Amino acid sequence: MKIASREVEGATMRGRNHDRQQLEQDRTDLTSADLSSSRCALFARISCLLSLLSLCASRRLLQAVAANLLVYGIAGAIIWYEARHIAFHQLLHSVEAANLWWFVPATLLSVCIWFFGENLMYARMFSYFHERTDYWELMPATAASYFLQVVNVVLAAGALVLFLHRRKNASWMAGSFTILFLGFIDGFLLSLWTVLSGLLIHGSPLRRFLPYAAAVFGGLILVAIWWLWRRAATGPERWLRARPALVSFRRANLKIYLELGLIRAAIYVPQGFIFYICMLAFHVTIPMLTVLAVTPAILAAGGLPFNPVGLGPLQAVAIHAFGRFAPTDRILAIFLLFSGLLLLYRLPLGLGSAGAYVRTLLVTGGGEHDQPETRPELSDNQ
Repeated sequence: MKIASREVEGATMRGRNHDRQQLEQDRTDLTSADLSSSRCALFARISCLLSLLSLCASRRLLQAVAANLLVYGIAGAIIWYEARHIAFHQLLHSVEAANLWWFVPATLLSVCIWFFGENLMYARMFSYFHERTDYWELMPATAASYFLQVVNVVLAAGALVLFLHRRKNASWMAGSFTILFLGFIDGFLLSLWTVLSGLLIHGSPLRRFLPYAAAVFGGLILVAIWWLWRRAATGPERWLRARPALVSFRRANLKIYLELGLIRAAIYVPQGFIFYICMLAFHVTIPMLTVLAVTPAILAAGGLPFNPVGLGPLQAVAIHAFGRFAPTDRILAIFLLFSGLLLLYRLPLGLGSAGAYVRTLLVTGGGEHDQPETRPELSDNQ
């Protein structure tokens, strides 16, 4: 009986151990199944997210390609219209006869003056209106902006706005209006230059535009006076002055206007002499004062925001301004090659640290909104 009882107890214990092991095995299987299911769900979500990002990037890429095709298409249409009576072999002959040992260094000097001069101007402007900005700190963003003028001209200024937003805590709108303030300075200089060339240079091709340039200059002076000395007396005036995005216009004083204007003039004036050298390289002899008189119109055409280095409008202005001094095919060849080299010089600027800005803007399409601005705008007296 004792032996039988022990056998029964042993069988019972073995049964309990088997049940316990089976229960643990079932739990392990369930845990493994849950873990596998969680991993599958995680992988599915990641895959879905990557697909959405790829789709968005593809759409932005298509939008960028479409915008570039439109921009270059418009430029090509303008050039075709101006060159419709010029044979292609005439342009080639003009280039073959040119002294490229003068022309190429002159264009390289031009882009260097633009790049290093604008980098200085942006650094000073950002320091005045936002936070202190070092010259070398800003250079990658400036390089990215120059590179984007070739591959996506719509986003070219976005590199500088992105720099202000990420590095200087400026809101997107405040950064955009800071870049717009530079256009305000440009308007002052180019309209004043046009007025002076019309009044002081005999036979200036821009003399017939003197009244319009004077009206623009006078209007910009009135706007500057309003921001500098006018006290906001009406509701709309108080509302406009209180806009956080217009911090650059509120903080600008005579010293800032003068400093930025002098830096911009130091970029602009040499371009007139460079145009003169480029024409000499193509054996085109035009009085230097005439070239300097037309320079503001060429710079205005070259600075249009939706044309890469003014391709199209720049050639049209040059042909109409200098066409009575030299053959049209030679003038067109000069400024086509000039614009082509300026585009070529910009391509290496997308490499190195500038590439980070380029990749961000090309992927996001300029619509990145990472974090809202947390730093309150400083008062105008700070």
